[in-house]
Amino acid sequence: MSTGEIIHPLRRTLSNCPPSPNTAAPRPRLIARIADGIGQELAAAQRMQSLSRSTLLGLVRRLRLSSPPSPAPQPRRLLLTASAPPPPPPPTVCCSRPAVSPGRDARTMAVALAASPDRSLGRESRSEEKGALKDVPAAAMLKNRNDNEKKRSRRRKPGITILKNSGHRDGSIFKGNRGWKIDFRIANPDETQFEAMMLSDPGDCKPDEIACVMHEPCPMLQIFSLKLAKTSIDRFPVELYGYIAVRDLMDPLRNYVVRRSRDDTIAVKPGSLIEMAGPKRGIKFCSSALIEYDMRIKTGEQEEDDIQLIDGVLGIFDDPSKPSCKPFRSRIDGVGGAVDITVGLLPSAVEATFEVAISEVQSCLDLTVCSYAGGLNQQFKIFQGTIGESCGLRRSVVAVMLDGMLHLRFIARRKGSKRDHEIACSIRAKKHGSSTHQLNTELASFLVKVDWSTLPM
Repeated sequence: MSTGEIIHPLRRTLSNCPPSPNTAAPRPRLIARIADGIGQELAAAQRMQSLSRSTLLGLVRRLRLSSPPSPAPQPRRLLLTASAPPPPPPPTVCCSRPAVSPGRDARTMAVALAASPDRSLGRESRSEEKGALKDVPAAAMLKNRNDNEKKRSRRRKPGITILKNSGHRDGSIFKGNRGWKIDFRIANPDETQFEAMMLSDPGDCKPDEIACVMHEPCPMLQIFSLKLAKTSIDRFPVELYGYIAVRDLMDPLRNYVVRRSRDDTIAVKPGSLIEMAGPKRGIKFCSSALIEYDMRIKTGEQEEDDIQLIDGVLGIFDDPSKPSCKPFRSRIDGVGGAVDITVGLLPSAVEATFEVAISEVQSCLDLTVCSYAGGLNQQFKIFQGTIGESCGLRRSVVAVMLDGMLHLRFIARRKGSKRDHEIACSIRAKKHGSSTHQLNTELASFLVKVDWSTLPM
């Protein structure tokens, strides 16, 4: 429907409508300009397919306020002679808003609303005369719709599913020739040969290391936490062993996040976090990645007596060019229980590899080290344990948005004390090079070194 098919019936219908009180009659040329402006808004609203009833009410009301007054009614003259019977009275106009069926189009609704008296507009018309009801321009409506789409895209979850025929114990993962088994070289159990910090000091930056245009950030996957959700046995804590690894298309071999032998188990209670030792390097996300897992619960002297916790492959599929989605949690169900995994996607990230050296330890203390990247309000633990002397914590690799910050928080407490000593630092991400920060407390000193690197293309 064209704009003229809506505006022309409005003009014809409004020609006999009385103006609102205290409203001067504008000139015809002014009325035409107002009608043309409303027509443009109607056209924009139709393009958006969002011509709502409230928007149409506002447009009709503006035309009515600007319409010229109708001529004053002539007084009735008394006739002394016989005359024809008077004409039948006009039909009674209902005071309620004209009903519009769902199938009626915008033109029918506009004419019906325009032909109804002022009182048919009800509360909305009276509030508009007082300035309480304001017309929403089409451009503003379009902006609000775009903002809502951006919010939905940030809230959305990527496609995540447990792939069929991916069991290790029954050998189904090594059978068949499905595309993902070939692309990710699933039959190869070797560990990735790529190391962290591969481009920390590349040597071919142009024009320099700070303003480098030769190396760019890329979409990356970050695993924030692994939590034991439930188990099929009621003896706690349980002893876990096995592995959880990530495969990406940069080098589709295993990048271990958890790797424990049967002689080196992890003691975990349901609802507690599973300690992560990896990943070995940053995880590149090129529209898909796989999380491969084979975890068991040690219950007896022989491996045959153990219970399978989880076994299979989890596939993550998404468009890396879309805005970053917030961290999301997915449950991996297995025969002997379930594990909750929290994952985040960062569309333009770099690799941060940091090490912590602890010195000047005054006494035996409980230490917790947490980290989180700016833009993804998801904190994850790097270390939690007891420190009695100077030492160094294991190296950790995380993904950070290039224009964001890496935040580290240290919480130290003397053995037997309830007082926490907390200190934190924030480090801005960059493509290459390193950053060093010295943090001092009453209990110990912490030297933090972060090496920055992009991932190979």
